[in-house]
This record gives sequence, C-alpha cells and structure tokens, in this order.
Amino acid sequence: MTAGNGEVVSSTFNNESNKVFLQTGVNHGNIPVLQNTDKSEGVPIVLQAGINNGHVFNILPRKAETKIKKINYKIPMNLPFPRNCNFRGREAELTTIDQCFERCFNKSGCDNAAVVCALTGTGGMGKTQIAVEYAYASREIQGLTAVFWVSAATEETIRTSFVNIMQRIVEAQAKASWPESNPDYIAIGICLGIPGLVDREGKVSFDAKSIDTIVSALFSWLALVGNCQWLLIFDNADELNFPIDKYFPKNGGGAVLVTSRRQEFLHCAKQINLKGLDKENAVGLLLNLAGLPNLIGADNRKHAIAVVEKLGFMPLAISHAGCFIHEMNIPVKEYLRYYDETFKQAQSRVPKIGWVYRNDTATTTWEISFLEVQRRNGSAAILLLACSYLDSSEISEALWESEWSDMEFITQQKRRFSILASYSLINRNPGGTFSIHPVVHDWARERVNGPDRMEAVGDAIKAIRQALRRKEVSQSNKKWDGGEERKIMAHAEVLYKYLESIFDELLEHEQGANAEFILDTLDKIATIFWHQGRYDEAIKQYRRVLAAKERFLGMENLSTLTTAHNIGSVFGSQGKYREALEQYQKVLASKQALIKEQFGYDSSTEQGDHPLTLETINNIAGAMYELGQLKEALQQYQRALAGKEKYLGPDHPSTLQALGGIALTLEGQGKYNEAIKYYQRVLAGNEMLLGEDHPATLTTAHNIASAFDKQFKYVEALKYYQKALAGKERAWGEDHPSTLATMHNMALAYDNKGDYKESLQWYYKALAGREKILSKTHPDTIITIGNIASVFKHQGMYDEAFEQYNRALVATENALGPNHPWTLNAIHNIASVLHSQHKYNESFQQYQKALVGKERVMGEYDPSTLSTIHNIGSLFHSQRRYTEALQWYTRALAGRETLGHDHPATLNTVGDIAFMFAEQGKYSESIEWYTRLLAGREKTLGPEHRLTVSAAQDLAFVSRKRNKFHQFRDQITTFSKDFSRDLFR
Repeated sequence: MTAGNGEVVSSTFNNESNKVFLQTGVNHGNIPVLQNTDKSEGVPIVLQAGINNGHVFNILPRKAETKIKKINYKIPMNLPFPRNCNFRGREAELTTIDQCFERCFNKSGCDNAAVVCALTGTGGMGKTQIAVEYAYASREIQGLTAVFWVSAATEETIRTSFVNIMQRIVEAQAKASWPESNPDYIAIGICLGIPGLVDREGKVSFDAKSIDTIVSALFSWLALVGNCQWLLIFDNADELNFPIDKYFPKNGGGAVLVTSRRQEFLHCAKQINLKGLDKENAVGLLLNLAGLPNLIGADNRKHAIAVVEKLGFMPLAISHAGCFIHEMNIPVKEYLRYYDETFKQAQSRVPKIGWVYRNDTATTTWEISFLEVQRRNGSAAILLLACSYLDSSEISEALWESEWSDMEFITQQKRRFSILASYSLINRNPGGTFSIHPVVHDWARERVNGPDRMEAVGDAIKAIRQALRRKEVSQSNKKWDGGEERKIMAHAEVLYKYLESIFDELLEHEQGANAEFILDTLDKIATIFWHQGRYDEAIKQYRRVLAAKERFLGMENLSTLTTAHNIGSVFGSQGKYREALEQYQKVLASKQALIKEQFGYDSSTEQGDHPLTLETINNIAGAMYELGQLKEALQQYQRALAGKEKYLGPDHPSTLQALGGIALTLEGQGKYNEAIKYYQRVLAGNEMLLGEDHPATLTTAHNIASAFDKQFKYVEALKYYQKALAGKERAWGEDHPSTLATMHNMALAYDNKGDYKESLQWYYKALAGREKILSKTHPDTIITIGNIASVFKHQGMYDEAFEQYNRALVATENALGPNHPWTLNAIHNIASVLHSQHKYNESFQQYQKALVGKERVMGEYDPSTLSTIHNIGSLFHSQRRYTEALQWYTRALAGRETLGHDHPATLNTVGDIAFMFAEQGKYSESIEWYTRLLAGREKTLGPEHRLTVSAAQDLAFVSRKRNKFHQFRDQITTFSKDFSRDLFR
C-alpha cells in the first residue's frame, strides 16, 4: 500500500457494535499500537502500526475518504505579536538562522529530520523580537506553509500550545476540505489521529490522559511527506527542570527556533548567543521611539551614542529609554541624568499603544530570572548582587578565592557562576572570567536594599581585599602584573563610586572587627589611587577612612595615625610639600603622645625615638628635602638612621633605606662623590640581604646612575642604569612602572650626553609603556612627554619642542590642576622654548606666570622657583639688558646659596654672571666670578672633570683679555696641560 504527498489511502470494515480503524505508517509520537477506549460510548477502537520511515498511511471510514482527499499543510499565520515596525539591525543573526535552516527550506526536497536553532541571551536582548521578525520574513521569502508559536515558559504551557496548534490545524483542514459546506469534524479528528477529541463544532478537547495523543498526532502531522515548510517557535524556554527537547519534533523536514535566557542548548541545537545591537541601529531605534527620527547634528548624535552605550546596546532598554524621552518630552542628553537618579522609572516606560514586547518591563524580566536563581541557590543570588558593586566588563571567577580556599569552596563558587550563566545573568568568558550586561548590572544594584545590600557590598569588599592580598603576595615574590592591578582598580572604582551614599550605613551594619576590616581595605584602595597618580581621589578616600577610624577606633590609635600619615604622603606626591611636612609633624606628635601614654616611652629623653615613629621621621626628612631644606633634611635622615640602627641593626632593609635618604640629600647638595659612597654602601647591603634583583637593590643601582649622570659621567651612569634595567626586566618585566622609570632615566642620560637619537628611542619606549600601564594622564607619562620636548629643544627643533611641551601642559592641567608644581614647570618649559625662538615678550609672560604660581604654591626659595628666577635673568641677558639680568641673577643666586655655596645650581648662576660680565668687557668682575666658579667645580667635581676644565678655559680666556693670564697660568695648567699648550699657540 502506498501513498504520496498526503494522499489518503483508506479502507473500512465494520461490525454492528464497533468500528475498527487501521492506521499504518509513521507513528512519531508515543501513541500505543493498540488503543481501546470505552466501547459503551461507541468510541472506535484505533489500531496503529507502521515503521518509522517518514510515511503515514491512514485507513479511514469510506465516508471520510470521499470528503478528505488531501491533508492540508497551509496554516494561516497567527502569532501572538505583530511585526515590529521599529525592528532594526540583526542582519547577522537573521542570516545565521537562515543558514541553520537552509536544508529545511530547500525547495528541491525535504530532509527527514527537523533542525533546531536556539537564540539565547540576557533578558531584553531581543530574542523574541528576532524570532517574530524571522517568522514574518520567512513566511514571505521562504514561502512557509505554517508557523506555529509555542509558549515554552513551562511544560504545561508547551502542552497547551500544542493543543492550540492542533486546533488551528483542524480549522485549516476544515476550510480546505469543506470550503462551502459544513465540515465533518469527526472525520477530521480521525484523519489527524485524534479521533474522539474533536467535537462536531470543531473544538479540540483534551484531558490529562488525551494530551499525549494530541502531542503525538502533531508530531505525526509535522512528519508527513512533503510537509517540510513549517517553523515551530518555542519562545521563552527558560524553565529547564524537565527535558524540553522531548517536545522537539525528531522527524520531518521543518525547523524549530527556540528563544531562551538559558545557554544550555549546545547539545541539541545550533546555539546563537545574542549580544547588543550595533551602534547605528541602536541610535536609530532610540531616536525612532523618542519621536526624533530626523534629529541631526553632531552634538545630538553624540548624546544619543552616549545613551545607547550606557544601555549596553540592549534593545529593550533602548526602547524604554526612547519611550521615556518621548513621554517626558526631554532632550536626549537629559536621559542619562534620569537613568542615574531614577533608574526604575527610566527603564519602565512603555507607550499606551503599539508596544510589541511582552507586558514585562526590562526590570521585571530580570527579576523573574533572579527569583529563580535565588530559589535554587541563595548564595548565587547574593553573588550577583555583590558583582553589581564591581566592574561589570570583566570579573575573575577567582576574585573571591584566597590562598586558603580548598577545592570544596572553589567547586561551590563554580556552581554559583554556572547557575547565573544558565539564566544569562552573567556571560562567562574563556580564561575564567565573566561579564554582566551594564543594564542588568545597574538593575541588580538598584533592586537591593537594607540588609541584603549591606551583605552584597560586604561581599564585594571581601573580593577586592582577597585580590589586593594576592597582589601583595605576588609583589613580595618579585612578581607584578600590571594588567591584574588595573582589573582590581576597575572594581575598586565602581565600589568607590557607589559606596559614598551608603558608607556610614555599611559601617553601622558591620560593626567591630568587620568594620575595621572594611576600613583597612578601603585604605588600601586609596593607596592604589595614590600610586596611580590619582591624588585627589586618594586624598578623598583617605579622609573618609580617617574620619571613620577616628569615630570607630579613636583619634589616638595607630591604625588611625597610619591613615593620617598616608595623607601626608599624597600631599608630597602632589608637590604640596609644606602640607605634607605639617601632616607628618602632626602625626609624629600624636604618635609620641600615644606611645608615652600606652607604653610610658618618652622620646624627648635619652631613650630617643620609638621604633613606631621612625618611618614618620624618615618622611619628614623627605618633605624637607623637597622643600630645599637640605640641611634640616639631612639632620632628620640621620635621626631616623640612628633609631633604625639602634632597634633594627645596621644592615636591616629599613636602616639601608634611611642611608639611601642621606645619599639622596647629599646628591641634592651637589656632593655627588659622598652621595655615591652612601649609595654604594646601601647597594652592597641590599645585594647581600635581599639579592641582586630585589626592588630595593635595583632602585639603589638606579640612584647611583642618576648621581653619575649629574656629574656628567655618562659612561658610569649608563652602566648602572643598564644594570638596574636588566634586573628589573628579569624581576618584573618591561612594563613595570619601576622598569619604565629606569628606561626614562637612561633616555635622560643619553640626552645629557648629546646622543639625541638614542635618547628619543628610550623616551618613546618609556612613553609607550607608561601610556599602556599607567594611562596617558598619569604624571609619570606627562614627565616623559616633557622630556621628549627637551630633546627636540636641545637639537634646535623648537616647533616640535613647543608642540610636545604644550601637550604636556594640557595633560598636566587636566590631571593635576593649574597650580600643581608640575603644571607650573610645564609653563616654565614653554617659556624656555619661546626664549630659544627669540620670542622674548611671550617668553617673559610665561616665565612670570610660572613664577607667580611657584612662589604661591612652592615658596620663594624652592629650587624650582629659583630656576625660573634664574631663567628670567637669562632672558634679559639674551636681550643684552644687563642691568635687569644682573638683578634677576643676583636674586636667584641669593636663593640658591641656601642650597649650598658650591651647589651645582649655585655654580650655574655664578657661571652665567661671570659670562655676562665678560660679554660686557668687564673683565675684572668676570675674573672674580670665574675664579669662584673654578674653585667650586674643582671642589665638587674634581680637577679632571670636563666642567672644571671648561671653567678653567673660560677663566684663561677672560684673563688673557685682561692681560692677567700669567697670574692664573699655574692654576689653569693644573686642570689641563693640553689646553694650556693650545692657548699659548
């Protein structure tokens, strides 16, 4: 017996009490081979048999045969959603679905197995809208005969949807077979394999027992020969506590499209994980729904882009935003303020008519998923809320782990992440990280309040603390990962942003040891802000922590005083050395009082300084050094050294640190040889105690190089720089800030040497690293830009120098403000280029601007202030305005002599005064100044140094002009016999 293309082959045999119907062929579903119902009600016995080979044969009553000649496959479209007139983009996704179903809709023939494709992703990403658009488009393009919609929220809704589909098939069959007369629904029911379930009015009825018959009958209908142009859409298949794939037709040539937040269809379907819209279509969607489709202008476009970027290009969130803008009649640029301040209102507006989404708003769609996660695993739900206070773009799954975490803890955490990923509340990435959609991230933070919020914030703080601890351990093991530090700070920034409004509430909630733990963590976050050059944020955070510590721990508490001490350190990094010194002195006094009260230790007696005060004394010395109070700084460093040698021993790393401070101060005084001796002692101690590649050892090698560089001993300087660089690269790699600092200083040494090409290569290498690791606005990055400008200036490339100096100025002003010492130095540098270009009036204006700021911020006798005063003298000198020049030089000299009679800066001014007098032909005065210069150079640099020889040369030249050469002949010959011979020729 054969049948083709739905042709019904039927035969009938009867007896007086019952009718028996025989159906042979495919029985795709689970209908029993023999089904015997209650005979007393006259219900027929149905016998089904056959081979699962893709063909169905129905043996029906002869009466039905004459009425149903052909099974109808064309079912009218009846989707629960209209076609979305605002649907935009998604061409790639629609093409992927097309490719997935290509073999299903191939007109040349039907496949014998249905193809399943699943659209998965976060709620609000537009899965249902894509399915609706695909259904309408495919109906037109592919010529689909049937598109069925299944509500897949639960197993019950799936089964109910199947009944509704069968109802539509019955109705379509009735219209096809009886277009102009009353249909025989009994015959239709028998024909479709659901005898007795279709009443005479055509209504499909069912109960718990008969539902399986309907499901199987539907599968059989879908598997009929030639019926391969159908699309079955399972929408919102989020409940996976039952095997949903048993409701996917296994046979037949049609297509099954699933939408779900659950990313668990890889084993049974082609899974497409949805991301946001592309930028252009996202902007178009926003403006259409805002009623502004023709909005033009760069500013308007910029504001629209800002909105869709904030919303993570999520279609549903963008739709809410467009409706909100339209309903509230506000400019696009105003939306983000409403979003930040009234999130729920800004993400819940829908139009009164024309809303093509479900009744869910963006917030309710995620709430449904969240509640299901909370039901299954409460810890996973809290974990998601905690992540709402971290950076959403990349969160490490190991963030909560510590060195004590065992496999049970790690496994439990992995399960929590798996549950969250299953509901598309997070997106897991390769490498053990995950991300959260920005709007879901904002919703999660907005939904939580009260104790749950405090628990979530506390969990986020613990995660950051664990990460900070791992960072400290890595650094102690000479490992440093700049990328990891940036990730930690990205989380810290988000926490910092949202913590301000709940800070006091959090501490009140935690109390006791937990509160102290939180404050300690926030203190460490402030420290990273400080190290990153984000000084204003660091100060703000430190002050907040300080106020809390004073309230919870008391003002006279060592932890409180440590935070106060750290504020002084940030002041120092900001160039606010007076404020730093005052802060340190205040902390020192408080520590001394506390120690006296608690331990009975009086620092003013012969007992000397207590160990807990020595670091503060050391920092006081550092602030004095920066203020140019070199004599006082040296005294404080020696005081710290005495205490450290007493309590820690002469070779302790902290003791060696104090020795390094003394060396630095001697270097600042121009006593380079003495400084190098101290540095060498520190270097030897560090190498013995800590090893050649320890940070302290490498820093000391770097400092020795710097001292040689200032003596113009470039060979020795580069030797130590290369040693420091090689060690730092071994220990930390090329991108560590300390490695980059040595590269920067190597470039400086090459610049001083006159090897400008080599200098620029190292500067650009340091700049690339600093921009990558520290950011383009970090102070260290800006310093490198300024130094690159200096190299151009030294080569006479003034336009290039001006461009780079100006770039440094803009960056410094933006990062540090107009009154920061580095900003004022940048202005000074611009003035110096203008000076070199002979733009004297412009140069003088910039020097004056720098000078006023430096005197106000840094003081009249700060070395940097004195440098600007000296340069103003040089500016007048260049114009041969000797009287004004001498006034400024004299003022600079008076200030520089406070640094030392023979300080290099002092001698530079002495040399310029001597030259100016010589230029005027005032040789007697010139000889007097050159004689002082020569004596100072000999004393500080030695008789063979090139600057000493240069001073001797200048003195000889002026003496000859004044006919006094023979008076200084012996002295000059001491410094350079070769030079003397040349001169006599």
